[in-house]
Amino acid sequence: MASARTLTTIFVAKLAFDYPALRYLLEAQIESTTAEILPYGLMFDFEEIIAQMDPLEPWVEAFLQTLEENFNTEEDDPISNIIAVSFIEPLSTYPGATSLAARCLPPKLKAQFDLCSGKKK
Repeated sequence: MASARTLTTIFVAKLAFDYPALRYLLEAQIESTTAEILPYGLMFDFEEIIAQMDPLEPWVEAFLQTLEENFNTEEDDPISNIIAVSFIEPLSTYPGATSLAARCLPPKLKAQFDLCSGKKK
C-alpha cells in the first residue's frame, strides 16, 4: 500500500493538473531548489488563493466539489486529513472567515469548517 505522503502528493498534484489556475503553484515547488512536492504546503497555497477570491472564479465550485467527494467523515485517512488541515482549518482562521469561499463550501466541508471555527453542527 502507498504511504500517506505518496497518496497526498498524488492527490494535490492531480488537483493542480485538473485545475490549471493552480498549476503554477505545483510548478513553483518542482522548480525550487529541492524539486520536491510538499503536499500540505501546496494544499495550503490552494486555500490561500481561493480564500482571497472575490468573486470566486468559475472553476472553484468544481474544485470544492472535488474536495467534498474525497473528504471522508467516517474514517481518518490521509486525503481527508490534508483537506482538513491544509484547506479547511486555514480557511476557518482567515481574516473574515466569512469569505466567499467559506460560504460556498459543500455540506461535509462546511461541517468541518464549522467544527474548526468553533461552531456546532
